[in-house]
Formats: sequence, C-alpha cells, structure tokens
Amino acid sequence: MPKKTQLPSDWRPNAKHSEIEPNEEVLLSEADRFRDSALAHGRTYINWDAAFNNWLRSPYRQPNPNTNTTATLSRSAQRDLHNADTIRTALNGTRSTLPPNE
Repeated sequence: MPKKTQLPSDWRPNAKHSEIEPNEEVLLSEADRFRDSALAHGRTYINWDAAFNNWLRSPYRQPNPNTNTTATLSRSAQRDLHNADTIRTALNGTRSTLPPNE
C-alpha cells in the first residue's frame, strides 16, 4: 500500500484540476491556499492530486469579493450555517441550498 507523504515541494495543479476549475486565476489562488493549509497543518496524503480535486470540489468554497476568487468556510462556520439552516427548517419548513453538514 502506498504511504502518505507531505506535499512535494514541486507540486503544481495539473490539467485535471484545470477541468474542475477552468479560471486560471482562481485555480492558482486555490492552489496557494491548499498548499498553505497542507503545510500549516502538517497534512499527509497518498495522492496529492486527488486531495486537491476534493479541495476544488468542496461545497464550502465561497466567492471572495475582495480577490474575485473563492474561500473555504472553516468547520465552525460550516456548523453555524448548518445549525441556522436546521433551525430555519424547523421553524418554517423551508430549507436553503446549503450543503449537508459533514
């Protein structure tokens, strides 16, 4: 079985990532955020390209009006949104388009 490794210093987004996020500016910004997050948290993965695919597909990526890119909500912000949505559903039976809490 392959072993988990730290992010290789020469890791870069590839063509598959460009298919998921065709906007090059957003792709490169997300790659920087992904790299910084991986290094800051000491993440290790078997397949870094697959990990970045998941990062790009995350339902928690939100537009960032300051940079014209996206940002990923923190886990606590995800929980807050999910809890608010749960309360809204209980009170009036409507549900927003928020993704389910993981």
